[in-house]
Amino acid sequence: MVVDRKSFTCNAFLLCMNFSFVISMSQLHNTLFGNYAELLFSLCGMLFFIFHFISSAKFQWKTIIEIVALICVGVVAMFISGGATLLKLVLFFAITQDVKLKDVLSGYKWSLAIPSVIVALLSLTGVIDLYYKGAKIALGFGMQNPNTVPVIVFAIIVAFNLQKEEQLNGKVFLVEAVACLLLYYFCRARTAGIILGMYIILLVLFRNARRVSKVVAAFQYLFLICAIASIAIAVLFHSRTAIWYQINNVLSGRPWAWDLYFTRYGIQFFGQRIDLTIAALDNAYLRLLIQYGLLAFVVYLCLFVKISRYAYMNGKVVLFFSVIAYELYFMAEFGPILVNFCPVLMYEAALLMNRMQNGE
Repeated sequence: MVVDRKSFTCNAFLLCMNFSFVISMSQLHNTLFGNYAELLFSLCGMLFFIFHFISSAKFQWKTIIEIVALICVGVVAMFISGGATLLKLVLFFAITQDVKLKDVLSGYKWSLAIPSVIVALLSLTGVIDLYYKGAKIALGFGMQNPNTVPVIVFAIIVAFNLQKEEQLNGKVFLVEAVACLLLYYFCRARTAGIILGMYIILLVLFRNARRVSKVVAAFQYLFLICAIASIAIAVLFHSRTAIWYQINNVLSGRPWAWDLYFTRYGIQFFGQRIDLTIAALDNAYLRLLIQYGLLAFVVYLCLFVKISRYAYMNGKVVLFFSVIAYELYFMAEFGPILVNFCPVLMYEAALLMNRMQNGE
């Protein structure tokens, strides 16, 4: 069997980087073994990244210079904000050059599944804790936060659906629905359960449609709509009226936290380091703006509007509803917006990088 070199280096990079990231989200983080494992996988990932480009028969200095320039911007943003969100976005996008979309999605799916299963097995065998010891009683399957498990499962399900969009059927949706119920039951993942349940229902109803209905045309700009709504809630909650306190209770205290961070830190172009121990900033839009800055927010805004419009204009029903599901998920969690956990971004990466390579 002939192995495509570009596909191999891309998938090896994804596996190494996601292995390192999953370990950093697990209880192995800050242990001697975990720290060395994270470093080793990250270094291996970067070696595959370098090999991906220097081994290319289409090696172009212009492309390399552009990628290096973007990496430099990502590094600057990382040192200012204290997070590598923008840097990883550049790396994950660049690695898809000359790799088929299906191969990217397949490799991405397994790059999350393999390390997650290993961490879960370690928790089931007692090496690390199975249960989450915090504000709620839930199974964490070795993760520091039980909400990480549904984020990973959701990413794997969406990656599978995007890869197999023409082969989805009732059996697939039944398995995904069972996964949804299990996540809600064992991980007490209310938000993930609602989002995944809604996502499955939409796919069951509309997966055979030849085009996306004009009724939902406005959802091409849902990222911007949700971002504006998040800022509005943070600003309006500052009035501290009785009705806002009631809304705050219904939303598990999120508006209070949004207002707290928005008022204390404001928005900077490159972002800033923030103290995340004060409260949980469970809103990807505000977290992007406050910690990672206006630059990162505009980049994500352009990417999500672009992929939404692509899906709408080309009748990609599964992709369109996958984007919508993620944009709604961002309202309540930050994790799903990271490129490690967002197959929608990898889908766009494969499209964008290969169009650029072909001069389109």
